[in-house]
Amino acid sequence: MIETLVPLLFAHMVGDFLMQPGVMIRRKREPLMLLAHVATHVLLAALALGTVPIFALLILGGTHLAIDALKLRFGGGWRGFALDQVAHLAVIGGLALVLPGLWSWPVPEALPVMAVAAGLIAALQMGRFGIGAFMDDLIAGDTEWEGPALGLKDGGTYIGLAERLLIFVLVLQTQFAAIGFLIAAKSVLRFEATHDKRQAEYVIVGTLVSFAWAILVGLATQGLLERLAA
Repeated sequence: MIETLVPLLFAHMVGDFLMQPGVMIRRKREPLMLLAHVATHVLLAALALGTVPIFALLILGGTHLAIDALKLRFGGGWRGFALDQVAHLAVIGGLALVLPGLWSWPVPEALPVMAVAAGLIAALQMGRFGIGAFMDDLIAGDTEWEGPALGLKDGGTYIGLAERLLIFVLVLQTQFAAIGFLIAAKSVLRFEATHDKRQAEYVIVGTLVSFAWAILVGLATQGLLERLAA
């Protein structure tokens, strides 16, 4: 099962978070653009598995199309994003459980690489979109909110990516003491640099959510690696 799960997870992360440019996201309500996105996922899954299991790919493509169409129709904000990803991952898990022998590449060493790559994409890019949606929903409707304090262009995005990368690597190395130090140092620095209470709370919530996400993804990736090594 794990040998099928990992390639499908890797293909999903690449398809949803690396090979879905802004123009595709903006025009996803157009049928051809949505179909192109689904076709990309199906192709990536076949490449990652090293085979073309027609039945499994039809299920994967059909459910992906249905889930994304439902999200476009009903799902906005971070809850829509979360439900969308949970549904996709549930389908992937179900396929791996029912059809555990889909992996066909004669290079077993590729599986740990795929697991780490999938975890890295989840920690960085999936976290970027999910946390961004969560923070946007958090301040929605607050008429007194003036936006984050001015700083470097996209500075917050790059800081978030860097901190999640560091924590992801530290989790895989089981350096939890270093993670605690990093969390404390980042929280103190960002809190002291912010004098407005709303800004301070926004920064701290964003920091803690970002750190928690990276830790959870790191632990999940570590679990996959342990299963592969068993």
